[in-house]
Amino acid sequence: MTGAGRPSPTGQKEDRGRLPNEMAASAPRGRRAAVSARDGYGPAGRELVAAIEAQLATDGLEPDARDRQLLDVAARLVDRMEMLQAMVAADGERTISATGVVRLHPAIGELRQHSIAVSKTLAAVALAETSGARKDPDKVRAAETRWRAHNAAKAAAKGAG
Repeated sequence: MTGAGRPSPTGQKEDRGRLPNEMAASAPRGRRAAVSARDGYGPAGRELVAAIEAQLATDGLEPDARDRQLLDVAARLVDRMEMLQAMVAADGERTISATGVVRLHPAIGELRQHSIAVSKTLAAVALAETSGARKDPDKVRAAETRWRAHNAAKAAAKGAG
């Protein structure tokens, strides 16, 4: 086991024991996404929020506090994805260990997880006008399934009798 900042058997530095902001501070310039002091988003996050707000404005809607929070989360995830992509581009997709084992860059798995998180987060943003409380899509789907079964049984009973 190597300590913080010591070279591993593969010749790469390990960052165990260091906080993420310490790693970012010591990372090469290409690895850190530019962040605006105004909103805390990088270019990708700003672009995402601007596009969604423009879509909402076109539809005559404004994001509520919940939607703004979701947009904030999505923007930060997209910015993190941009940083991870830069890391993979700088380090390469694969590494070969001292024993000859080929491994994918750990950021590739993180990118996959971030992509799922962004899509789930954006799916929760209301892009249409809603009246009253929002319906949970999973509950709506479950209710439709129950009614479909109910109506099928009712039609079968009616046809038999």
